[in-house]
Amino acid sequence: MDVQHKALMAHLESKEREGNKPAAGSDYRSPSEKTNQRMSLARLQHEVEELKRRIEELKMKLTVEMKNRDAAQKELKQIREELMEKKINLTLTKSQKSLTTLTNTENIAV
Repeated sequence: MDVQHKALMAHLESKEREGNKPAAGSDYRSPSEKTNQRMSLARLQHEVEELKRRIEELKMKLTVEMKNRDAAQKELKQIREELMEKKINLTLTKSQKSLTTLTNTENIAV
């Protein structure tokens, strides 16, 4: 369609250079001008439809990315909770081991 449009525009420009323009101030439009306008309109409508498709695709991608982000945040929260629990268990284990060692040394000293 763009190739046809460019060819038509080149043809019109060559006619204008040759002096085949409509009279100044007249509302008359040659068939080629009407065709040019129709082709421009069709091209613009095609571009609008393409932009609408791109917007829909981007909306779908955004939805997927938001779901992935939410899932990653939930997983991160779960991992942090597990890490905190393991740190607490490790601290308790160390404390119990220290108390056991301390109690054993007091029993030996007595």
